[in-house]
Amino acid sequence: TAQVTLENARITAPFDGRVLHKTAEIGAVVSPGQEIASIYTDGALEVTVPLRQADAALIPGLFAGAPVAARVQARFAGQDHVWQGEVTRVASALDSRTRSLNVTVRLLNSGEAAATDTAPLPSGAPPALINAFANVTIDGAQVGDAYAIPSTAFREGGEVWLYVDGTLARVPAELVHVDGEDGYVRITDLPPDAEL
Repeated sequence: TAQVTLENARITAPFDGRVLHKTAEIGAVVSPGQEIASIYTDGALEVTVPLRQADAALIPGLFAGAPVAARVQARFAGQDHVWQGEVTRVASALDSRTRSLNVTVRLLNSGEAAATDTAPLPSGAPPALINAFANVTIDGAQVGDAYAIPSTAFREGGEVWLYVDGTLARVPAELVHVDGEDGYVRITDLPPDAEL
């Protein structure tokens, strides 16, 4: 009776896709709402990227829903594949273990991608993109008049100490970004021949 019922049952997915993995076998008893398989569509591939909070702050429009361009690169069968993409979702909470922010980048297919010399997303994309590692580059802010300094060189009160013509000069600076031991500051009036 169970076999006949199984043959008469048909479960239809809401979109065309492929099975990533199944969680129920023939003969298993399942209840309503229980997961029996995971499927994905190869027409809209996505990559989830963890971002540090300091890096997320450098991406204009990330929290405003503005389109943010990205590039995704994956290596498969000895070849590098590059696609254009855009940020489609930003997690509403930080990852509890890493304290990073998960951002989802959707790969654009050829009709959506801007005119570039990179390969469009083909139908039946390289399998390395499913459960594989990818390098993702998200466009960030272009900050003018910014200089890299050791992060410890930025002083309280918003200044850096510079060596100018044999004297120590206190120069106003604005902290733009800190990346570990490196800091980036904006100095509008940098004295000529100044040394840190």
